[in-house]
Amino acid sequence: MVPFNSNDPKYHSCCCGAHVRTLARVLVVITLVSYILQLFQLSRLGMAGFLITCLGAFAIFQEQRMPMLVFIGLMILHLIVGFIYGANNVLRSEECRELGEKCTPVIIFVFLLAVFITIPFLLAYWNLAEFIKDRETSQQVPVLYEVRIDKPTPTGPSAPVVPSAPPVPSSSDGPPPYSEK
Repeated sequence: MVPFNSNDPKYHSCCCGAHVRTLARVLVVITLVSYILQLFQLSRLGMAGFLITCLGAFAIFQEQRMPMLVFIGLMILHLIVGFIYGANNVLRSEECRELGEKCTPVIIFVFLLAVFITIPFLLAYWNLAEFIKDRETSQQVPVLYEVRIDKPTPTGPSAPVVPSAPPVPSSSDGPPPYSEK
């Protein structure tokens, strides 16, 4: 079994050679600050993003894998819902009605830009989740169980045989047995 090496090159990102823990912590703080600034707009989507990022900050700073995977899934869902909500609002606006068909490519461009900005964040979080998984699996020691079956020896003592109790006779002064009529 190979011992776990937290300084393995696969745990260093291409972003300045930072370790996945450091990079994920910096990125979640940046995300948290951006959602705190969105809270001043009083939007439900900004509040949802803030709560999702709080879950992510907990998962990243506590280095827990399962909440981190939930956080990654919720971030993807938040991106999709944000696109649908934003596209719906833009398509109903006066500016979009004036532009006509030129509005749709702009919406698609903005969505793709948001996806391309979010991908490095998601990859950093995913790499940290893989780092935690590798660390946890390396600490597990395989346990070998030994099953022993002792056969009784003919010269050894045998267990005493306990006879079963005889049936108890019914009492004559008890109530009569129940019978259906």
